[in-house]
Amino acid sequence: MEAVLRPEPLVAADRVFLRPGSSTSEHDRLVWDAFRSGSREALDAIFRAHVSGLYAYGSKFTKDRETVLDCIQDLFVELWNRRQSISPTNCIRYYLLKGLRRRITRVVHGAKRSEMASQMAGYLDETIDFSAEHILVAQETEQTTRARLKRAVENLTRRQRESIHLKFYHGLDNASIAEVMGLTEASVHTLVSQAVQALRSVF
Repeated sequence: MEAVLRPEPLVAADRVFLRPGSSTSEHDRLVWDAFRSGSREALDAIFRAHVSGLYAYGSKFTKDRETVLDCIQDLFVELWNRRQSISPTNCIRYYLLKGLRRRITRVVHGAKRSEMASQMAGYLDETIDFSAEHILVAQETEQTTRARLKRAVENLTRRQRESIHLKFYHGLDNASIAEVMGLTEASVHTLVSQAVQALRSVF
């Protein structure tokens, strides 16, 4: 399994896939198409570029580090095994987040009800400071304001917190968030708007 996830690149991935002046979507399409064609170098480039973000996202669903790592590994193994039949994409991050969310949700929902509640209770708690400081407060470091904003984030619903995490941390648009969360685009727009309005109300 390690051989699949950690292939030795022949040359630097950026030199192979990244064209001068190419857009992120074009770069993603080139890498993904190479991966679908069986390039282990492309697989390695995808893994190294996205594993940290996937781990951060997966950790919001469960505090069990091994579960998150296992789900990420299983996701990449499954993608590699199914590479010839998977769909094209020009947004690899969205594709991976959607797959990881589905996989972790199955694992968490398979746990006992009380255990699941405990795991899900911590969802996005560790990103509250990130959301407060980097999304809405920016350079604001005054302690009282951050404390008020932290309380506001804690009062959001889990879906509201997940939607703003995907939008501001991962940079997904509403259509991609809708696909990841299994909602309509209109529902995502409502979730994000309500969350942002609630957080802005602390100022």
